[in-house]
Amino acid sequence: MRLTFSRYIYAFMCVWAGIYFFAETNGAVAYPAYKISQDSARTDAAFKYGSEAMREFIDDMLITPMDAAFFGINGKVRLSFTVDTSGHVADITVIKEDMLMSKGIEFDKPGYNNNHVLDKINGMFGKQAVRVIELMDGLWSPATKNNSPVNSLVELTFSFRTEQYDANNRSYRNGNQILFGEYTKKLPDYGLNFYNIGVAKMSEGKIDIAEKFFSESVNFNAVNVDAYYNLGAARFKLGDTEGACRAWQKGAKLGDPEIADLLKKYCEIGN
Repeated sequence: MRLTFSRYIYAFMCVWAGIYFFAETNGAVAYPAYKISQDSARTDAAFKYGSEAMREFIDDMLITPMDAAFFGINGKVRLSFTVDTSGHVADITVIKEDMLMSKGIEFDKPGYNNNHVLDKINGMFGKQAVRVIELMDGLWSPATKNNSPVNSLVELTFSFRTEQYDANNRSYRNGNQILFGEYTKKLPDYGLNFYNIGVAKMSEGKIDIAEKFFSESVNFNAVNVDAYYNLGAARFKLGDTEGACRAWQKGAKLGDPEIADLLKKYCEIGN
């Protein structure tokens, strides 16, 4: 019986092409809006692995809402949140959310089932931005004052860009019919992408980030037994044995004998 946690392997060899396509299709970026302190006795809150790693995490994790991708709606969200003295995220607040409709979208005309469509799209970008900030919980180093951790406020701006938006505007300019949904067929398999990114982060030794991606992977694909195995492995390495056992239990229910052995040895389940 082993516990090397070396099982995590890519689901396909061209993983980086998949991640790149994912980022390009998503078209979502975030710009940190830190207010840099002029107080030499104070340091600001920071993402554990640096600002570039934060941008990468956001770009990899952020999902363009399906309705935005289908209709061709771009968006921007500015939000704030608190990083507490333990590096946890709290008090997430959407300050402003803007939607930019492409040419050809006329929700105010008959035939669109107006209220239904508007109810679906209102707040859709804000929900995605909040989801990603929630997933950054525990990935921050807190601000300090006189070498002691203090709560601090961070602001981020997320921009969402869709290929359908540009396609609609081109068709409108050229007098062509606008075909909604042209690019939704290109949307990636998020469960698979999150799994592969988790594998990459695990290999880099960024176990806490890997755990976030494996967790999201099983949310999108509840039968990926390798994702449950690796989610448990990541949590075990982070000292969360209870969380590891919960993940392994779900994987064991899918009939994986190796996970069943882990449950017996580390979770006292199945003896």
